[in-house]
Parts: sequence; C-alpha cells; structure tokens
Amino acid sequence: MAADIFPRKKPANSSSTSVQQYHQQNLSNNNLIPAPNWQGLYPTIRERNAMMFNNDLMADVHFVVGPPGGTQRLPGHKYVLAVGSSVFHAMFYGELAEDKDEIRIPDVEPAAFLAMLKYIYCDEIDLAADTVLAT
Repeated sequence: MAADIFPRKKPANSSSTSVQQYHQQNLSNNNLIPAPNWQGLYPTIRERNAMMFNNDLMADVHFVVGPPGGTQRLPGHKYVLAVGSSVFHAMFYGELAEDKDEIRIPDVEPAAFLAMLKYIYCDEIDLAADTVLAT
C-alpha cells in the first residue's frame, strides 16, 4: 500500500533498491536524506531504519569510538539501539541510566563498532577478519 502511495526513490544507475545499496552510502555518514517527507521514499520500517544507520538525522546520542588520535564520532538513536540491545536499553533507560549525549568507547575500533550498529539498524551482519579481530 505505502509503496503505491509513496514510490520508492531509485538510484540513478539501478533499476531496484535494497537496504544493502543504501547501507553503502551510510557507511560514510550519509546525511543527505531530504526533508520533510523522506519517509515516503522508504516504504518499510526496515528501509527507514537502514537509512538512519550512521546518520545524524534525529540522532540523540553520539559515540566517540577508537583510541586517542584515531577516534571517529558516530551518531546513534537511543530508541533504535535500546530496542536492538539489552545493554543499550540499560544504558539509556535503566535504573542507572545517565543522560549523556556523547559516549566515549576508546577500546573498540570504529569499523567494528559500525559493524555492530549495522546489525542493530539493518539486521545484517558483515563479518570481516579486521572487524572481528578488532573487538
């Protein structure tokens, strides 16, 4: 139904769309979602969540990931993270939750953290030796 009302935006060089195609854009922090009705471009909740992956739009938390001198600032959405992980739920909404907008994680490589976020947002796993060994 929604697909009929809101046709899916297709990349110029492709005849179909997929979460994976949009994920590739988001790896480099895709903040190019047009407002105000960007939801109409992605008819399913899965596609909308995938577009929010590594995107500052409506982000209410940021992670500073990596060792000093090699950090990367990654956006997150507390609700999505809490739904996908009991650890994030406790961190953001549990009894000991702190109201921080920025969370530092110095002992994890940014690529490994992005792989985890991709799993939470897109329900996809991309395991590679460098990201598995980096955790």
